[in-house]
This record gives sequence, structure tokens and C-alpha cells, in this order.
Amino acid sequence: MFTAARNKDKQETEWEADWWQFQPLLDHTPSRPVEWSTCSLIFTAHHTSPILTARHFSSSKQFELPSPHGSNLQHFMTAFRPPSLISAAPTGDWLFAYYPGNDAESRCCLWQRGHALDSWNVKDFWHEPSDVVAAEWIGVPREWTVDEERHATRLPPRGPATPVLQPALVIITRSNNMKLVYYRHYQPNMKMIPVTLGHQMTNTQEDNSKELEHAEVPGSVRLIGKAAISLNYNDSSLLIATRVHRVPAREANDSVPYSFEDDLQNTDWEQWGEQPTIELAECLLGFDGKDISIQVRIIPSILSRATPVGAMAFVSRLPAPSGGQQSLTGPGHRYLVVSHLDFGDYTSPPSSELVSYSLAAKAEGQHRHWEIREEAARNFDPDVVASLVPCKVPTCGIFATVVHRSGKIPKGRDKACIGKICALDLPNLSDIPDWPSTVIMAPARHVSRDPPLYAAISPNGILLCTVSNSLVATRASIYTLPRPAEDTISPFDDEPVPYLARLLGAAVLGHKSTNDVTHLLALPTTPLIEARDTLVRALLILELNMRRVNIEVRHLGLGLAVEVYRSRALRAKDMDKADLDRRWRAGRDMCSLFTCTSAFEECNEDGGFDLDALWQLVGLSSWIVSYVERLMKEAVQFANRTIPAPSDDDDLFGSLPASPSSPSAGIAAAVDNAPSPVLLPLAHNIAMTSIDYALQLVDKLCTQVGTVKGSDERSLLAKNVLGDLVNCAGISMKEIRTSAILEDITIEMESMDGEQQRFSLMACRPTKELRGRVHAASRRLALSPALDKMRLFVRPAELIDGLGRMSLTDFDMAPATIADDAASPPDSGMGSSAGVRKDRDRDIVTKAPLTQQSGGLVCVRCGGRSDLLVELADTGIPCRSWRIWEGKYEKECICGGAWMTAANS
Repeated sequence: MFTAARNKDKQETEWEADWWQFQPLLDHTPSRPVEWSTCSLIFTAHHTSPILTARHFSSSKQFELPSPHGSNLQHFMTAFRPPSLISAAPTGDWLFAYYPGNDAESRCCLWQRGHALDSWNVKDFWHEPSDVVAAEWIGVPREWTVDEERHATRLPPRGPATPVLQPALVIITRSNNMKLVYYRHYQPNMKMIPVTLGHQMTNTQEDNSKELEHAEVPGSVRLIGKAAISLNYNDSSLLIATRVHRVPAREANDSVPYSFEDDLQNTDWEQWGEQPTIELAECLLGFDGKDISIQVRIIPSILSRATPVGAMAFVSRLPAPSGGQQSLTGPGHRYLVVSHLDFGDYTSPPSSELVSYSLAAKAEGQHRHWEIREEAARNFDPDVVASLVPCKVPTCGIFATVVHRSGKIPKGRDKACIGKICALDLPNLSDIPDWPSTVIMAPARHVSRDPPLYAAISPNGILLCTVSNSLVATRASIYTLPRPAEDTISPFDDEPVPYLARLLGAAVLGHKSTNDVTHLLALPTTPLIEARDTLVRALLILELNMRRVNIEVRHLGLGLAVEVYRSRALRAKDMDKADLDRRWRAGRDMCSLFTCTSAFEECNEDGGFDLDALWQLVGLSSWIVSYVERLMKEAVQFANRTIPAPSDDDDLFGSLPASPSSPSAGIAAAVDNAPSPVLLPLAHNIAMTSIDYALQLVDKLCTQVGTVKGSDERSLLAKNVLGDLVNCAGISMKEIRTSAILEDITIEMESMDGEQQRFSLMACRPTKELRGRVHAASRRLALSPALDKMRLFVRPAELIDGLGRMSLTDFDMAPATIADDAASPPDSGMGSSAGVRKDRDRDIVTKAPLTQQSGGLVCVRCGGRSDLLVELADTGIPCRSWRIWEGKYEKECICGGAWMTAANS
């Protein structure tokens, strides 16, 4: 409802929400569910049809999941409503959804993901006689956390162990039942164990047809309205909290499922409805070596507020180290947070109150006694708490989405503040100190119509996706969550590590998507130097903890940098865009170099290479030689420049766009004097070592192929191709090996400042402090007899097909298309258009020409394209070691990004 207030000086529009806009919070399941998976896919339901949509964040690539329609799609579209519950597995490769039925039974479905983000297949589906109100995955992988001193810790396991199950899902139905849905290892069929939460019982895998009896009050039935499931650290039990509604019982021969919408007449309504208690049950999973069993134990109920419950959420706190030990061996602490909504006489929006409870299990012999205590209560009048989302570890708290009931829209503003997101400490429910709340903004035309009622947290707990209850369309919005207020990043190692850097390090160690964190670093409001420094701190975390996990630290760090700079380039303009494009391409080139050398190592056996993969290795050699030629060309050009001494006024890595104190002309001059991103290997000793090593591998392959004797046409052809590649290159392999110039430069680089080398690596270009060192190395390369400058700068093909370069189609490519090239084109525009097309049509992994088939893959991080799935399906490649190397990139690109099929990219 809108009212207007005017005076002489200004005009404001006042808005006020109505009570029915918050009524959906009392529904037993959300009408607009939303789920954010660890692979950065946001799942939402269609507003009218039984369609499940997935959107990748932050590339905005969207697709629909296949429907569990069986053999009759038309019947499915009319018999079922949109999904009311969506749950993604913490591993990111399984998904569950519940479809309520119109006039038929409801349907549950499980999907399994393939190699690409948009490759989902229906694994199984089944009919469910009662609504599913909650779901939780068990056997989840252990999480990682990083403290302020850069030490990474793998957290204790949460919930029961599942040694023979993958995956395992617990669902709670409205008929007061719990079901364990799982797959046994090496068994294709889904299994299910049901138990009732109404009384103590035990059920096994072999006894899953047991009738579930309910101990009910005569003449009544108890139906679950809200439910929450708790997985605790170092605790094998499941704790289930339910808010129960009591409704009149039906006749025994009535097999139709119970529903809150039943037409119940001539009933004394005062004895029915939502009960003023929260029921608790403890479930224990057992395994005797053959069968799986579930035991239910009833816990005394919580006598809570009589007002309706809007949301319930469990929060687990890490156990404190005991006895001076660093290991966390004790069970964690459980808290239950309940949101109550009081609509009164339904003439105004509801009042909102949060209540927190602590739940602790005390051992008494062979049994456990539960101590439950109300810890705190907080009233949010005149605002309304719409959703509760637990904070990610190691913070023990909960995010509350607080929506205003009224407000004002200033004149001329197209957006207005409609609420805030608070980080609440537990158990006292106060605001977490130094975690400032963030505002919720909405278009002015929607402020009083579509409040954000449902929410899902991003994989690393830094963003929140909210969905309104709009009847027109499903609108999802992304908001920044509260996080610790930090001072400006300091370059000193003894300062606390920034929060975002710790999140990046933990995400890489835990194999989670980093899109939500890099999205913040890629925003124009984040200074470029701050983004670089955050990446450097994340690299330091990985370097410190690399002995604990088997990862290539610098490769992973470069992947993060590629993601940040490419995202910034898509938002930038003009010179800033060109600089950022060169940066992420340089970073991706280094990833390609590391990948190529690993392929040679994988195919190395008995001192030589497996020649069954000869043509594949020739393709990699072609890319290596081409890349080194581009590096040498840029070094020659940079060596001919006059480089001034470094000054504090240089703004090579400053904020984008330029600040008023640094006009565009000044920045252009600074960039002209700055080393090109292509010269990144001259600013980092590991990168330079990799180039020297890659050329050694190519030279070794040439030597081995040169000694092959026989009349094998395939081997002779490969020998000639490889010989032409090396002999016609702008660099002399023999001279490089004889002069050892690359080795000498690498040795000299060892005296470089290690911190500046990290800054260069994460900036994807040499820093201004290393400009003189890079210039000296470039002059050594430019004066080296190993370079054939005529062949380096003028290719024979450019002299022959010069007229072909005048084709408009070669030069009229859209910048967005060029930005998504699979391999970096020649820098500075020195390459021919034919060379640009050749690099763009090259597989990002194997460096082979793309087949242009529709089944190709595209990396959502770097835009590289690949035919890897087509290659793996080809049985004509007998080399097993090459197959093993290709298999490493089935699910992720060389930069660490996830794949998506070309059709949806």
C-alpha cells in the first residue's frame, strides 16, 4: 500500500507492507524454494510449472534440469506443482527435489551431475504419500578453515559416518516420519529405510516395509508443519526438531493423505492447530557389516512460544580444544534458533521474535541425558525476520534477513531500502561485534509487493540469494552478507590475514567453488590493488599449507587471478579493459604451460616418451614453441624502450577507473613504460624455470623422434612436422641449450624479492619494483644469438596470404567473442588474422584443433573451449598414460574452472 507525503521542498513516497505478504512464511514448505550448491549453481523453481531451473553464478548461464516425468511428460506437467523443496549435496554432484501433486501422489526425484555443470541426469524418482518438509545430506565431506595466522585446519566430521553409502539423504515428511534414502556402494538400486518420529523404534534395511504406527491422542492426528535437522561435530547422532499441528483424525479406511487444506466442518477448532511445543527426536544410524539400521529416541519437548513458527534452524559450534591439545575431539555445541510470527487479528504485518535454545547431551552410563535450556530472546519490532541461515565455519552465528514493514522512497530514487541482513551471535542473539549489517535494496516498484522471504547462502558464506513470493515470476536477488570490518590490507606478513583471503584459501583446499568470493574482488568498487593483495594473501595460505595437501599451489593461485581479472575485464572499458584482458590471458598462458609440462611427464616412461601419444605431444610442442616466440618478441620490444627509474607516482596497479589525481594520459604513459603481462615469466623464477623445462622436453622429444627408424608412415610424418616446427621457429633450440641463457636468467631471478614475485604472479604482470630487472633480462634475451629476429617478427605465411588478412570477417570480431578465445592470440596485434583464428580454434587442454562439434565444453572461469569429452570417447588413442592425463581435466579446466556444455554457454 502506498501513501504520498509532499511539502514545498521535497516529495517522498511512503510505503507499507500488508500482512498477507508475510503469510507464506507460515506455510509448511516454501512456495519459492532456493538452493545454492557448492559448485556455484543457484536452483530455483518455476512460479507456475513443475520446472527446476539452475543458474550459474556469476556467469549467469542458465539451464533447466530434466524432469522426472517417466514416459509421459504431458501428464507430469499437469499433475504436479512447482518443487516446494530443493536440496543440493555438499559434494555438488547430487540434487534432491520434491514435487507436490495436484490430484495425484507427490513425487521425489534425485539427480546426479556429470562432468559439466549443466550435465544432470535423473538418477531415480518415487512417489511420496506425504509432503516432504525438510531434507539433509549425511556423510558430508569435512570442511576447511583458515585462521588469521594462515594456518589451515580440517574440521571434525559432522553427523554419522556412512562408510558404505554414497550418497545418503534424510528426509522428514509431514506425516511425522523420517526416511533414509541411499545407495550402497556398487549397487545401482536406491534403498530406503523409514522410521516414525512419534515414538521410540528401530528399523533396518531388510525391514523397510514395516508399518509405521503412531501413538496419537484418540480422534486426532499430528502433522509436522516445520522441521529442522542437526548434524553436529564429532557426534554420530541426528537431532530432529519439529513443530507439530494437531488435526482431527479421519476414518480408518480413508487412504487419502492428510492435508492442511482438508475441509473440516463441525469441529471444535480450539483444540486443534499448531501446538505450543517443539518436538525433539534423536536418530542413530547403525551398521553391523551387512545391514543398516536406524534407531529413534524421543527427547523431552521444548515448551516454546504459542505464536506460530516462521522458521527453525540448527547451528553447530566447534568443540573447544581440551587438555592443551589442538585436536578437536569432543562433540560440538548445538543451538536451535526459532523465529515466531504473531499476526494478531490480521489487520497489520506480524510482530517478530527470535528465541535461541542450547542442547547438550550428558552421558549417563550407556544412555545420554539431554539438557535443553532457553538462552535468549530478541524482539525485532517493527521489523519482521523472514529467513534464518547459519553462518559458515568457523563463525558460530546465524544470519537473519530482517524486512522492514514500512519505509520511505526519496524523490528521484529508483531503489529503496526494504530491510537488512544481521549477523547474530549465539546463544545471546546480539549482533556480532565488528560485523556491520548490510542493507537490502529493492526496485521502488516492488518495495511493498515482493519482500524477500526465502534465502540461500553461497558456498563460502559471503553472499545471500533471496527469492520473493511473487505470483508473476521467480525473481532472485543477490546481497552481500555481513563480514568482519577490516582495515586496509597491509603488506607485512605479521598482520592478520584478510577475511576474503582466508575464504579463498579454505575454498581451494576444500575443492569448493570460489565464484562468490572472486565476484566481490571483481566488482568495480573494489580497488584493483586490493584485489591483487587479497590474491597474494590467498597464495601465501596455499604455500604454507601445501605440504598437507597434494596441490600445485601456483597453478591454483593463477586460476584465481584469471577468474578475477577476466570478470573485471567484462565490466571495464577502453584501456582498462585491454590491460585486464592481457593480464588474464597471461595468467591462463602460465596455466597452459604448467599443464603441458605435466602431460610430458605423464607420458614419460623408461627415459623416453610413449610414442603412442606422439601426435598429441607434437600438438603440445607446437603451443609451447608458439608461446615462447611471443614471449621473446615482447622481450625484444621491451628491451628497446628507455625505462625510467621507479617512482612512487607510478599507478600501474591502482584503482580502476583512474582516480582524478591520475589522469588517463598519465596512466597511459605509465602503462607504456610498464612491462607487458606477456613478460610475467621474467618476474617469477618458477615461471621461468617452467619455460626452460618445457623447452627441454620439446628438445628431448625431437631427439627421440629423430632416432626412430623404420618405414612407419605415421612416425615419419610426425618426425617431419616436429622438425619443421623446431627448425622454422624464431628461436634456436640448440643455441638456447648451448648458451644456457634461460638457466642463467633463472639463477639471477633467485635474488629477486620473493614478495614482489608473488605480487607479479597474482597481478599477472611484472610489478613496477621489478621493472628494471625485467628490462635487464629482456635485453639479455634480445641480444642472444638464440633469437632469429627475422623469423620471429615476420612469418612466411604473412608474406604469402597478406591479401587474406584484409577480409572484414577477420577483423570485425566482437570483443566479447575475442575475450572467450580458447588460447591467447599474439600480443600487441602483431600476429596475422589467420594466427588469431588458429589460436582461437585450439583446444584449451590438448592444444589440438577444435572439431567444432556441438558437444564441446566451455570453461566458466577462463572461457577456454575443449573437445575433451569427444576425445575421451575416442578409442583410437592407445596411449594409456595420455588417457590418464586427459582424465584429470574431465571435471575442471586447466585453470581450475568448471566446464559447461557449449550449447548453454
